[in-house]
Amino acid sequence: MSQDEDRFQAQLEAQIEVLERQLNSWLDKSRPEFRSKIEHKQLLQKELELSKLRQTLKRSAETQLMQHGGLVHSQDYRSVTLGGHTHSLTGQQAQVIQILHEACKNGTPEVGSALILEQLGTPNSRLRDTFKTNQSAWRALIVSGRRKGTLRLNL
Repeated sequence: MSQDEDRFQAQLEAQIEVLERQLNSWLDKSRPEFRSKIEHKQLLQKELELSKLRQTLKRSAETQLMQHGGLVHSQDYRSVTLGGHTHSLTGQQAQVIQILHEACKNGTPEVGSALILEQLGTPNSRLRDTFKTNQSAWRALIVSGRRKGTLRLNL
């Protein structure tokens, strides 16, 4: 896609250059054709700007995905997408994912289950029970850490 976009931008730049040369060579600038060429050139310039903006936004999105390990989430983490699969989460499930995601972004991806339960305000329950109604999200988003009793995002 990027090569196509680069090629498209090069073509636009070449067309703009041709129009610029034509416009500079015209002596009678009051002719209707002159105004038409100027408008065409301005349209091409706007199209070029939009193409460059699209390319910048795409690169930014790709960078963001790489930085977050492919995890995309709503502001409140109630909707989470990983590996092309979107999961709708309850409030507590969203909190668990947010805790694990923040830990991952901080460079400490493994978090103790007890700490997560404490932050949820349910220290005497099992974390797996939080996902009892959404086991597919549990399996897709969360994996055991290296140490017993720890969890991490499946990134």
